[in-house]
Amino acid sequence: MDDIRTRLLLGDELSQLQLNTIAVVGLGRVGSYMLETLSRIGFKRFIVIDSGVLSDNFNALYSGENISKAEAAKKRIDDINEDAEVIAYSTPYNKNMLKSADIIANTLPAPYCFNVMRDAKEMGINIITGYNLKFGYDPKEIKLKKLKQITSVFPELIPLDKEGFSNEKILFSEQKEDKIYYPSLSGLVFSAELVGALIAAKSKS
Repeated sequence: MDDIRTRLLLGDELSQLQLNTIAVVGLGRVGSYMLETLSRIGFKRFIVIDSGVLSDNFNALYSGENISKAEAAKKRIDDINEDAEVIAYSTPYNKNMLKSADIIANTLPAPYCFNVMRDAKEMGINIITGYNLKFGYDPKEIKLKKLKQITSVFPELIPLDKEGFSNEKILFSEQKEDKIYYPSLSGLVFSAELVGALIAAKSKS
């Protein structure tokens, strides 16, 4: 299934982008909405990773069934596009799960997301890491920057900066918990940045 508006925007380039395998590590509230969006605009190859079980209707995958998030993600993608190729892991994350990925959407919370960043760097896989996104309510305040540019806001990232991750891409929000919670908004913005990263990588190749 291709979104006709996306095809009009990207033209033949969309078909080439769809050949990429996207690994989504973490299928919580932000990750699940991102996955839904990517599926609907025509991406067909996914690796979905999460050892958790669905528990609330804030998750885009929630259907009332007591199943794993990874299993629910595969089922949801298949419902949207029966031609999709989905590898689903409902066991704890390990880097071998990423071997066939072209890009990683890392939505795990800290400090677990740091291990995924290290593995991606070691394996030479493009990655965007989401940070403090769950309270995003204003899209203008959800930004993509290099890690070294946000250590003053998130000092807990300083060790990673010193470790050599200065130029890693971080999608983040400074918005606080006392605001209304819109996980779908952060998921949509994440989807857009991921597509942008794939287009940029293609233009360099």
